[in-house]
Amino acid sequence: MKNGIPFAYRLYRDTWSALHFALVVIAFTAVAMWLLDGGRGLQIASDFWLTLSNMQQTITRVIRFPWEPADGS
Repeated sequence: MKNGIPFAYRLYRDTWSALHFALVVIAFTAVAMWLLDGGRGLQIASDFWLTLSNMQQTITRVIRFPWEPADGS
Protein backbone atom coordinates (compact mmCIF):
# COMPACT_ATOMS: atom_id res chain seq x y z
CA MET A 1 0.00 0.00 0.00
CA LYS A 2 1.42 3.36 -1.03
CA ASN A 3 -0.17 6.56 0.28
CA GLY A 4 -3.16 4.52 1.44
CA ILE A 5 -3.89 3.17 -2.08
CA PRO A 6 -3.84 -0.64 -2.44
CA PHE A 7 -1.41 -2.12 -4.98
CA ALA A 8 -4.21 -3.94 -6.82
CA TYR A 9 -6.10 -0.68 -7.37
CA ARG A 10 -3.00 1.09 -8.67
CA LEU A 11 -2.30 -1.85 -10.98
CA TYR A 12 -5.90 -1.74 -12.25
CA ARG A 13 -5.73 2.03 -12.85
CA ASP A 14 -2.36 1.86 -14.61
CA THR A 15 -3.46 -1.07 -16.78
CA TRP A 16 -6.71 0.65 -17.73
CA SER A 17 -4.88 3.89 -18.51
CA ALA A 18 -2.42 2.09 -20.80
CA LEU A 19 -5.21 0.15 -22.51
CA HIS A 20 -7.30 3.27 -22.99
CA PHE A 21 -4.34 5.18 -24.44
CA ALA A 22 -3.64 2.31 -26.86
CA LEU A 23 -7.30 2.19 -27.95
CA VAL A 24 -7.36 5.92 -28.61
CA VAL A 25 -4.14 5.74 -30.66
CA ILE A 26 -5.46 2.76 -32.65
CA ALA A 27 -8.80 4.51 -33.31
CA PHE A 28 -7.08 7.74 -34.36
CA THR A 29 -4.75 5.82 -36.68
CA ALA A 30 -7.64 3.86 -38.21
CA VAL A 31 -9.67 7.01 -38.86
CA ALA A 32 -6.64 8.82 -40.32
CA MET A 33 -5.87 5.89 -42.65
CA TRP A 34 -9.53 5.67 -43.72
CA LEU A 35 -9.62 9.41 -44.47
CA LEU A 36 -6.39 9.30 -46.47
CA ASP A 37 -7.44 6.24 -48.51
CA GLY A 38 -8.88 7.16 -51.88
CA GLY A 39 -9.21 10.88 -51.13
CA ARG A 40 -12.11 10.39 -48.70
CA GLY A 41 -10.81 13.04 -46.33
CA LEU A 42 -10.51 15.62 -49.08
CA GLN A 43 -14.00 14.76 -50.33
CA ILE A 44 -15.50 15.03 -46.84
CA ALA A 45 -13.76 18.37 -46.23
CA SER A 46 -14.88 19.64 -49.64
CA ASP A 47 -18.49 18.57 -49.05
CA PHE A 48 -18.45 20.16 -45.59
CA TRP A 49 -17.10 23.44 -46.99
CA LEU A 50 -19.73 23.43 -49.76
CA THR A 51 -22.50 22.82 -47.20
CA LEU A 52 -21.26 25.68 -45.01
CA SER A 53 -21.05 27.99 -48.04
CA ASN A 54 -24.59 27.08 -49.09
CA MET A 55 -25.87 27.72 -45.56
CA GLN A 56 -24.13 31.10 -45.48
CA GLN A 57 -25.62 32.09 -48.85
CA THR A 58 -29.11 30.99 -47.74
CA ILE A 59 -28.88 32.97 -44.51
CA THR A 60 -27.57 35.99 -46.41
CA ARG A 61 -30.57 35.87 -48.77
CA VAL A 62 -33.12 35.40 -45.96
CA ILE A 63 -31.80 37.95 -43.44
CA ARG A 64 -31.40 41.41 -44.90
CA PHE A 65 -29.25 44.13 -43.45
CA PRO A 66 -31.30 47.05 -42.07
CA TRP A 67 -29.80 49.51 -44.55
CA GLU A 68 -30.64 47.41 -47.64
CA PRO A 69 -33.78 48.27 -49.59
CA ALA A 70 -36.72 45.91 -49.05
CA ASP A 71 -36.85 44.91 -52.73
CA GLY A 72 -33.19 43.75 -52.68
CA SER A 73 -31.96 46.18 -55.31
